[in-house]
Amino acid sequence: MPAMTENTMENKPTIKESLKKNLKQTLNEKKIIEENLLIEKKIVANRYNLIGNGLVLETEEQQMKFVESLIAETQYLSAQGYSSQAINEGLFDLIGSLFKGSFTSVPAVVGEYIAQWLLKTLGLPQDSYMAGVIIALVGNLNISDYDKFFTDCRFASNKIADSLIEGYIVKLQNEKSMNQGAGGFVLSALRNAVVDYFVEDKNGLIEKLEEKIGDFICPKLSAMAGKMGDVTKAVKDKVVA
Repeated sequence: MPAMTENTMENKPTIKESLKKNLKQTLNEKKIIEENLLIEKKIVANRYNLIGNGLVLETEEQQMKFVESLIAETQYLSAQGYSSQAINEGLFDLIGSLFKGSFTSVPAVVGEYIAQWLLKTLGLPQDSYMAGVIIALVGNLNISDYDKFFTDCRFASNKIADSLIEGYIVKLQNEKSMNQGAGGFVLSALRNAVVDYFVEDKNGLIEKLEEKIGDFICPKLSAMAGKMGDVTKAVKDKVVA
């Protein structure tokens, strides 16, 4: 191995110089990422705004179509590689502008439409106990999870399964009529045994129900995935303008 000469040592960058170079490179990369994110946000916002142009939400059919448009557009943007941050900001900017609500109140406003779409898709009666569970699920869904709920059917089916099982457990625990009459003790013991079983094996039940729900709802979501894929040149020009 050749000995290190004085000239070699002079040409070798110092630790300070190396740190400055790495810092400059890191800052440049961060700047590029931030610039790209700004571009993403503009494109995403313009695409979502197209959904709001001339939007009317007076009938149930119009409301269901609005939800399906949101899902289809979110799936398209996710498939194209746009970041969750850009998608969620664009999604809630649109909803906030339509319903004149604050960022924190948006889920409560649009959640009813999403819940009604889910009830219709799952075939649950709107006046049933489980319908209330689904409505609560959507209302309590974290804002940052909306893009995953619209694009990842397994994530959505897991959330639905968890909520339905938890709701059923609570319903059994609070059921009063089962304790009435001569057979109240037996019915109460039976109810408690079922509740204990559900609680002990809740994760296993969630997995089983998730699979069943996923097999049903995944095709429903997938059917909308390509709706926003084909965009005419006129729309593309408007989006990037």
